[in-house]
Amino acid sequence: MEKAIGSLSSVFGLGKVLWFGFGYQSFIHTMAETVAGIKCLAICSCLAEAHTETLAAWVLSELWQVSAFPEHYEPSHAQFLALVKASAGVVSRSEFGKVLDTMLGNQLWRDLDYSVHGLRGLDYGTLEASNARDIASALHRLFQISRGEADHIVVNGGSECAFIAAIASWLLNLKVRVENSSGDTLLDDTLTGGTVQVFIRYGRASSDAVQVVGTTYILGSCHAIIGRIPDEEDYPLIARTPWSSCLARVFGSKFTELSNMPHLLGDYLGGVARVYEALATGASDIGHLSRKGFVNFSEASYGHGFIDTIISTFPELENIDGFRGRMSHVADQTFDDAMRSVESSIAGLELLCSCECCSQRHDRSRFSMKPSRNCIVGVAYAIRRIALVMSCLVQDVEGSGLLPTINGLFAFSVPGKRPGIPTWSSNDAKKAMESTSKWIRSSFYWNAFGLHYDQPTNMPFREDHEDHLLASPALLFQGFKADANSMSFRGINTSTALSRGGICCFIEALRALSPRAETILCAALPSRTFKL
Repeated sequence: MEKAIGSLSSVFGLGKVLWFGFGYQSFIHTMAETVAGIKCLAICSCLAEAHTETLAAWVLSELWQVSAFPEHYEPSHAQFLALVKASAGVVSRSEFGKVLDTMLGNQLWRDLDYSVHGLRGLDYGTLEASNARDIASALHRLFQISRGEADHIVVNGGSECAFIAAIASWLLNLKVRVENSSGDTLLDDTLTGGTVQVFIRYGRASSDAVQVVGTTYILGSCHAIIGRIPDEEDYPLIARTPWSSCLARVFGSKFTELSNMPHLLGDYLGGVARVYEALATGASDIGHLSRKGFVNFSEASYGHGFIDTIISTFPELENIDGFRGRMSHVADQTFDDAMRSVESSIAGLELLCSCECCSQRHDRSRFSMKPSRNCIVGVAYAIRRIALVMSCLVQDVEGSGLLPTINGLFAFSVPGKRPGIPTWSSNDAKKAMESTSKWIRSSFYWNAFGLHYDQPTNMPFREDHEDHLLASPALLFQGFKADANSMSFRGINTSTALSRGGICCFIEALRALSPRAETILCAALPSRTFKL
């Protein structure tokens, strides 16, 4: 915690009218002046790092009751929430996120698949948190062990077990052993000596209630508190993963399959780089692509600069033989050839993909199907979308260097804004064929390039605000989709900064105004937005 607090910083904006980060007068530094304050800050910041602020506040409230503190002095939920918000972001650049990811092990893929197949009430690809009472009970036992009042604890459950294990190992320095649902050991701190103090066993609990048998705690489902937290967006468990292995970590075998097709992946990404170059440099011939909403004018977001961004963002791709050369070759083609390369490469990936959506690629109902983590095309789209986010991100901001969230990485593989399925009268076959063609083409342009179709389709797009400059970095680093209310005012995108979960994303113009299009950038760092 001392290292995490010591690494906090701030940056100024608008002539020091605004500042982002944790300054010398920050509430964080005031709390860190005492041992009790550091302990409070530690548990609050760790809870906020792995959960939504609302759920973290409920955990603190339950922890107060489990610890049998005087009811007369118990803070309100709003006060706990204010404490969580003030503490959020402190450990975002520490090793805590990596430790939590390690503790997840292959439980990550099981839970992602469980969510994708609709067995939960959460968004696709979301790791599920446990309920506040169960988390508080397990944390209370960990604190007893750290004080020498208890000797060990056994915790059963789903993804939430990773948070308990991370707190025990990273924060409390306890001896932890983690087993997956098959009984295989994922981590064992006792190999270097000592006895197990925290034993984690993954396996879905049979009840939502806390079950205590001796020192065994079962972390139940978050849906046990649906009456207290009605918005299901408050349920996810948030975990970060290193950039160096993020694609294999989140997409598993499907990324391995994709990496064995460097010619198709290279043709797609190289073609996209060439298309972006035509738009950024104002080329007259851009086919049926629309210039509306295109803001990727920085040198890192088009042409060979975009290729450099892809390689620097994903070190896993650098070691694929012939991949970079293939991208560079296609990026040097004409615009028309690059478009054909993109279309043929996506068609080839769809042909080789075994997911339900790609196997029915000629059926118009595919666009209403649920996305799958097992889609090769979706992984390719995710690489393009994430690299585009990083190309528009200011890298020299002090305090940046955040790791991506698993929730955010996965979300980029899910198709974003898409046209609604068209309806027409079966009596007009010609109109039906034209509408179908435009519908398929506009969907392809959006998913493959993130661009609109320049010809009218008479089909409303599903608004998800992903075309806003701040929405994508917020999703990547905060692990949440941007709230429509926070992104717009009376239907117009107006936000210049978004702060949630201790991570602030803001437009670079707040630091320095410039008339140059290539400076349309944004930044992200652990922070909340304050006025001086």
